[in-house]
Amino acid sequence: MLNKRCIEIIKYLIDNNLKLCLKDAAATFNISERSIRYDIENINYHLDKSGHGQIEKIQKGIYSTAEESGDLKLFLEEILQKFYIFTAEERREYIKTKFLFCENNRLLEIGEELDVSLSTIKLDLKDVKTFFDKNSLELNFVSKQGVVLIGSEESIRQQQLKLVTQYIEVYKNSYRSKHIGKGTYGLNLIANTIMESLDHSILSLIKFFIKRIEKKLDVIISDEAFNILILYINLCISRIKRYNSIDNRLQNREFLLKTPEYSFISQEIQHLENEFRISFNESEILSLTELFLGSHSYNFSSSFLENWIELETTVSEMIKISSFHLKMDLTNDKTLIDGLLNHLKPAYYRIKNNISLDNPIADEVETTYSELYNIVLKVTKPILQKYLGKELPKEEIAYITLHFKTAVDRYQTSNRKTKNILLVCGLGYGSSKILAHKLLEIYDVNILDTIPYHKFLEMKHFKNVDVIISTMDLELHSEITVPVLKVHPILSKDNKNRLLQLGLSEQKRKISLKSLLQCIKSNCNILDEDELIQGIKKQLKNLYINDFENRKNPTLNQLLNTNTINLSETANTWQEAIQKAGDILVQNGFVENKYINDMIDVINKNGSYMIMDNRIAFPHARSSEGVINTGMSLVRFEKPIEFPGNKFVRIILCFSSSDQKEHMDALNDFVSLIEKNDILDKIEYSKKADILNFLNSN
Repeated sequence: MLNKRCIEIIKYLIDNNLKLCLKDAAATFNISERSIRYDIENINYHLDKSGHGQIEKIQKGIYSTAEESGDLKLFLEEILQKFYIFTAEERREYIKTKFLFCENNRLLEIGEELDVSLSTIKLDLKDVKTFFDKNSLELNFVSKQGVVLIGSEESIRQQQLKLVTQYIEVYKNSYRSKHIGKGTYGLNLIANTIMESLDHSILSLIKFFIKRIEKKLDVIISDEAFNILILYINLCISRIKRYNSIDNRLQNREFLLKTPEYSFISQEIQHLENEFRISFNESEILSLTELFLGSHSYNFSSSFLENWIELETTVSEMIKISSFHLKMDLTNDKTLIDGLLNHLKPAYYRIKNNISLDNPIADEVETTYSELYNIVLKVTKPILQKYLGKELPKEEIAYITLHFKTAVDRYQTSNRKTKNILLVCGLGYGSSKILAHKLLEIYDVNILDTIPYHKFLEMKHFKNVDVIISTMDLELHSEITVPVLKVHPILSKDNKNRLLQLGLSEQKRKISLKSLLQCIKSNCNILDEDELIQGIKKQLKNLYINDFENRKNPTLNQLLNTNTINLSETANTWQEAIQKAGDILVQNGFVENKYINDMIDVINKNGSYMIMDNRIAFPHARSSEGVINTGMSLVRFEKPIEFPGNKFVRIILCFSSSDQKEHMDALNDFVSLIEKNDILDKIEYSKKADILNFLNSN
């Protein structure tokens, strides 16, 4: 029987063009050349028994075989299949795969394929049944058909997609196992079973279809999402060909039907229908639309979630609380806000549809940035679970952590101060030069002076010194009030960690636009500052820190004042109510009349999604030519106003935003007051002066 090392030697031979150098192989497997020769004899015995050519010595220390590489791979496959012992987890995964992708499964045949007894298969089946039960699927024993998987087509597709994305990857114009060359025979067997249900020949057509949708939507879909779409559409075609279609899908139907994604997919799907002589019904297109909406798009304006107040306020709340725990203000970091909004839009659909995000570095993120990861987990998990309505996967937390990590780096880069260092060396001038060079090479520091130890003892004042660094133990006295650190001239790992703890920043890799502009101003006359900044940005590309954008957003009590609050209005329709609330925005110079019509159009198109607690509505529209400045208006009506969907409210808070984000702090504060201080009661029953006092005191 061939042992594991013999199998590895055969793989080694295949990977090295059917030649084996004893010396190199012995070094690779960390054994003697004699052991390699014994293994070759064992391999040759089995090759001969199977009718294959043997491995022979062609010169001193060099072995080869006349056997074709493909035949040797086939022999290896036969050996692996014959002697491989599946783990319990691999058996269960294989059984799940068989039921999801193959028809007419018989337990006895599965047992023979896995080389285990029927009783073992029946034991495994208990865990498999539990898994399917949890996912709304059921195994039924049917006469003449064996074991059959029963359940909704949508549930079956979800589990198929999970397994496909776990085991299969798109490689050029075909599919291949994610475990090829590195996984076990068991894992590759599962992958191969899945691939048998995928049609490699139609991959290019599916790619073309997705790219057409991508172009029409004017979005850029990430590789990960692009591949998920390829795999799902291939599954769709395969299932529909076998008369397994999704029917009567009602979830989010009304909304999805109005999306541009649905419109474009409906037009382009005809090419696939004609090519494969199948029909995608409305429910199939709705499911595909939802998956496109959930694709990880880099285009900020691509998702329908853009208008959802809940997502904006959720992101704002996450950043505000995280800033408190991190002891740094990230609330004005527009890159972080954009990044989180752009990530959470598709995350909503991924989590809702149980589609896992492929994040191979999730564990590494948790380990490498453990402190930040735990803060993000503590802050975001309860907030997002409340918003998403589902458990937040570890992979999503890891990606959110990376967004915060880059934000923390930006903050530290733009807010750091160059540390003034006093260098004390007792090992001679040469060692002091080495240390000074290393410090200047690695850190953003200013070395005030390099002095010998006896001069240090004579010093009485340490004005402007932030840190004293020495290569020897120093005699400290009461005048020394700054940190003192003993280091090695070449700086050990512990030295570097301690320097970071003392507040030294690693050398700048990006240039501050403010600092650069200040330098130019001190030496030149600038004719057009804005044009110069744009030119610098274009020239430096991503090598600058845009610290001009950290302006403070307007607060709630700045936006809601005597001129923007009206507590005695009447209206017969919701359109009239929005008109009156919008008139306040117009009168205060925040918007043009066009913006009021845009707000009404949004509700006509998307329904009353902006109503909270059946008490207050938050009408708004996208930033457009109708927006002049960021503003708010608060209106209380005498009687409740009926909105679409049989919803009634007495309070309307309209807002406009000059950049879709400038309003977020104020809006988030208002929503927090609803949740924590029940401000709606005060608005419904108090006078304007009392409401203004309340806003100013919170």
